[in-house]
Amino acid sequence: MSIKDISLSGKKVQVSNKKMTFTERIYLPAIVKGMWITIKHFFKKKDTIQYPEQQREFSPVYRGQHVLMRDEQGRERCTACGLCALACPAEAITMVAAERKKGEEHLYR
Repeated sequence: MSIKDISLSGKKVQVSNKKMTFTERIYLPAIVKGMWITIKHFFKKKDTIQYPEQQREFSPVYRGQHVLMRDEQGRERCTACGLCALACPAEAITMVAAERKKGEEHLYR
């Protein structure tokens, strides 16, 4: 056994120079273990999907999809207060004030 001095901390550490066995020297157990992990992952179900063709189903409590709620008569429940535009962290919501057009009276409150 030898003592090695680590200069960064100033502490002395006892290091053992144990002789490796024959199988450890040829790294056979390490190679077999690595191949076993590779083969195990090869036959596992893939987590990836082909995005444009396949789309994942959203959970019922998914909060990333914005939906404008409507009342019983089909009118939007927006009061145009603008708080959603102020609270959006990505600044993806903008509001522009405008008058209602002919035929849109039943769409908004």
